[in-house]
Amino acid sequence: MAEHLGWAIGDGESVRIWDDAWLSTECIQRPMGPATEASKDMMVKALFQEGTQKWDEEKVERLLPELGESIMSIKTSRQGGPDRRIWLRNPAGEYTAKTGYVAALERRASNPTTQRERGINSRWIEDIWKLNIPPKMKLLLWKASHNALPVSERLAARQIIPNPKCINCEEAETVIHMVFLCPSAREVWRKFPSKVELNLDNVTNFAEGWRRVKRIICLPPTGVLSENLAVWTVWSIWLARNQRIFREEKTCPLEVMNRAVRLAREWHQAQPVAEQGVKRIRSEWEGPMNEIICRSDAAWSREGHQAGVAWEFVGIGKEHLCSGSQTFANVKSPLVAEGLAVLAAMETAISLDFKQISFESDSSKLMTAIKDGSNVSDLHGILSDINSLSLAFVSVSFYWVSRSSVSNVDGIAKQVLRNLVMNPV
Repeated sequence: MAEHLGWAIGDGESVRIWDDAWLSTECIQRPMGPATEASKDMMVKALFQEGTQKWDEEKVERLLPELGESIMSIKTSRQGGPDRRIWLRNPAGEYTAKTGYVAALERRASNPTTQRERGINSRWIEDIWKLNIPPKMKLLLWKASHNALPVSERLAARQIIPNPKCINCEEAETVIHMVFLCPSAREVWRKFPSKVELNLDNVTNFAEGWRRVKRIICLPPTGVLSENLAVWTVWSIWLARNQRIFREEKTCPLEVMNRAVRLAREWHQAQPVAEQGVKRIRSEWEGPMNEIICRSDAAWSREGHQAGVAWEFVGIGKEHLCSGSQTFANVKSPLVAEGLAVLAAMETAISLDFKQISFESDSSKLMTAIKDGSNVSDLHGILSDINSLSLAFVSVSFYWVSRSSVSNVDGIAKQVLRNLVMNPV
């Protein structure tokens, strides 16, 4: 995990300039040394203006000139919110089993392995886990692909049984032999209702054989997907093998295939039918409104990493009260720009002594993060300040609205950004 842990800057008191990864919320990135004797133990807060949490451009330029733009794009917590440890593989900064597993797989793939092994291992998620089949079938395929089924060869190697012979022939029973190469298994696959005869010659591992049978096309009227029937065929072969061993019941190849077709059709018919033509419409907020409504929006320039933001205050009767705008430099994304717009609007509302207010924005991700208290690494400082400033109001709420609802401030934001680009300071 340490390979993917970083910091989101709040007040800069917990993060060391030279030793910690704090320059990016996506990958490990820290300043390259050597550090001077005077700065080697400095914390990030040493780069702030005295008595504030604002970056001091002169200090940044003097100590880390090549990183000035990256550092200035980090939006700190002006209200003194603490720094936060983040998991870099997730935009929310939170560790999840899924992102941790993906990171572990990538690390494993980077280790020296043969090209063939790497190719086999890289596709099993697509070949197995993404299939629309019962979990028990996925587990069977996964075990087969990792040579983890209790076939005779494996049991004999562990000295559980005396010999590794197949129950149907005299060959050693490996996973690939049991599923594909045994004469009885080959006969089952010959009964598979496909357009062309399945060729299982020269199959050297389960993954290779599985991909061959997965690609074959079923003839009608089986009524099932080819890959699903292939899954149930493997399952049926496995059941027939176990019944022969434990119940001494021998099943002919045609019966094995008929059972596979029946089970596949039953599974297919049991699946819920997806509703067609139903469009989900995201409703805007309803309910009691505060005395004042504030609508904000932002415009962002990818080329210059600049943003223009605007806001307006309206009364409960929708009468216009006042509006404002502001520009920002070193803004890394539209989402950060939207966050700065809400934050600037809140600071203005506090200066106007508004006590009961509702803030509206067309940024769903931002409003969800504010209302749910969820994390977004790039917004750490901004969200911390929004949470802190919320305490200044008697009643405050945040809502997502459609883009048309903020069309007025959208036009203002675009205009102030256009003026900034055309007339840079």
